[in-house]
Amino acid sequence: MNATSAVERTSGSRRRTRAMLAIAVLAGSLLTIVGPSMPASAFFHPMPTPTGPHHRHIERNPSAEAVSLLSAKQKTAIAKWSGTSRRLGGVRCTSNCVDPRVVYGSTAGPDRRASVATAGTTWCSWIEGWVYTTNLTGAKVWQFTVHTDYCWNQGTGTVVSHHTAAHPTVYTWASVLGWDYAGTTEVSSWKPFGNNTAVRTYAQGHFDYCPPRIWCVQTKYPYIYLDVYGTGDRMMSGWGA
Repeated sequence: MNATSAVERTSGSRRRTRAMLAIAVLAGSLLTIVGPSMPASAFFHPMPTPTGPHHRHIERNPSAEAVSLLSAKQKTAIAKWSGTSRRLGGVRCTSNCVDPRVVYGSTAGPDRRASVATAGTTWCSWIEGWVYTTNLTGAKVWQFTVHTDYCWNQGTGTVVSHHTAAHPTVYTWASVLGWDYAGTTEVSSWKPFGNNTAVRTYAQGHFDYCPPRIWCVQTKYPYIYLDVYGTGDRMMSGWGA
């Protein structure tokens, strides 16, 4: 009995060893086929509450006197509510490359920065967020969109390039009645931790409602904060209208 048990234990140990070797080979094959995994979102660390370049501007809403001068059609262009949304881009780059849409150089402006990737694979993606307003019926009056392209180095965990741009839209029906985009008040970027592990960008716009033959009766200053990280994570951390 003892000899038989010893043989069985030895046989079982050999089977377990062969099974473990087979699993290791299979895992190695899958890694070769699939490639390196994306940076784990477990390394995501939220930034502090948005601070920095946001400037509070006095927004104007139609007074009773202004409303009394508006025609029924003009009244439909008054912005009543605001909403927000965002969408995230997929990874576009799986080798040591940079987003071709990012422009480098000292004249590119404060919202464009770059550093040389020293190790690991560089990945690129994007995040886009927008703030919009609607009228009493729910029709969109205007929309303020902010888009950030960025690349990060998987080996160093740093953001190696990014570019933020604002894209305003005034819908045709509202434009005819007097809405206009008065300009982007600010687009800026900064690194709150003193390094490139995270970059926050900010943009703010200015919309005016100035109906024909009537003074400007409503203004709005939408703003958005977009955060990107050296892990590939991204988020829309602040907004308003």
